Amino acid sequence: YPPPRRISADDISALHRNRVAAGFEDVRAHGVVPTLVGILANEDQASQNYAEWTAKACQADGLNFEVWNVKKTDVQDALQHAIENPRVHG
Repeated sequence: YPPPRRISADDISALHRNRVAAGFEDVRAHGVVPTLVGILANEDQASQNYAEWTAKACQADGLNFEVWNVKKTDVQDALQHAIENPRVHG
């Protein structure tokens, strides 16, 4: 076996973030800032914290991120609204 080596989480995340950024190049070329939506259907603090960190990461990458807090019974309607909303890209 090869000796263990340290793997940088920053290096791994940069790879994925670059892929996401490349995927939105066409949208940005038309002057649109991509918007992603997180739909939360509970009041769990860990979920809220995760959404906040996701928003910060999106902002750092030039993306908008919105959190939609909905009742559990309204998740499907919120998803449908996001799908039909032309300013939401994911």
